[in-house]
Amino acid sequence: MYESLQKLLEAVYSGELGVEDLEGYVVKARREVARLVGGDPHEVTFTVQTTEGLKNVLGAFDLKPGDSVLALDLESPLLRPSSSPSAKSGVAESR
Repeated sequence: MYESLQKLLEAVYSGELGVEDLEGYVVKARREVARLVGGDPHEVTFTVQTTEGLKNVLGAFDLKPGDSVLALDLESPLLRPSSSPSAKSGVAESR
């Protein structure tokens, strides 16, 4: 898989493929990842980095006052539930 991705990126950097050509590859990759994890392609997304992906997941929860979230001390401060755009004041964090 690594070799395939490397060849694809080399084709983009060399100008053989344009960014618009990548859409088909992304669709195929979503299908393959979904198959591997037992999900649906529409449930798969790609992010630039892990922190971005985790922030997206955290932001999907509709946290309300009185909700509690268990987190590790090792996590980035950016991943605290209180930093989520959907978080309301009163969300308890347990570490």
